[in-house]
Amino acid sequence: MAAASGYTDLREKLKSMTSRDNYKAGSREAAAAAAAAVAAAAAAAAAAEPYAAPGAKRKYPEDSDPERSDFEEQQLQKEEEARKVKSGIRQMRLFSQDECAKIEARIDEVVSRAEKGLYNEHTVDRAPLRNKYFFGEGYTYGAQLQKRGPGQERLYPPGDVDEI
Repeated sequence: MAAASGYTDLREKLKSMTSRDNYKAGSREAAAAAAAAVAAAAAAAAAAEPYAAPGAKRKYPEDSDPERSDFEEQQLQKEEEARKVKSGIRQMRLFSQDECAKIEARIDEVVSRAEKGLYNEHTVDRAPLRNKYFFGEGYTYGAQLQKRGPGQERLYPPGDVDEI
C-alpha cells in the first residue's frame, strides 16, 4: 500500500529524509516537519500491518503447508515401526497351568534344599541380588579365581557339583 507522500516503503522515506542535516543547520521547523513526516509514515506502515492495534502481539499465519513437520514424521515412523514389531511377535504357550505349577514347585524344592545346605559347596553360587544353581558341571569365575578376568572361567572337577 502506498503512503500519501508517494513512498511504497518506509525505509525509502527514511533514507530520503535529511532531518539531521536540517537540525545541524539550526532549522527547528524543518526538524519538526521531518519528525512529523516520520510519525505519519510510521502510522501509515502500522495501518498496513497484519495485526490490529499498536502493541498487539504479532500473529503468525497457521501452517497451511500440507506436508508434515519433522516431529510428526518421526512420530509416524515410530508408530509404524511399533506396529511392524508387534505384528511379528508370536506368543506360544509351552506349558499348561498344571505343568507350570509343577515346575515352580520343583524350583521351590531346589531353593529349600540349598537354604538347608544339602548341596555341595560349588552347586550354589550366592550373590546379594540372585542365586545361581549349577548341576552336572559348574564353573568358576569372578571372586573364586586367583587370576581374575575375562576368559579365566574354569570347570570344577567332577564331584564338586551335584548331579542333575
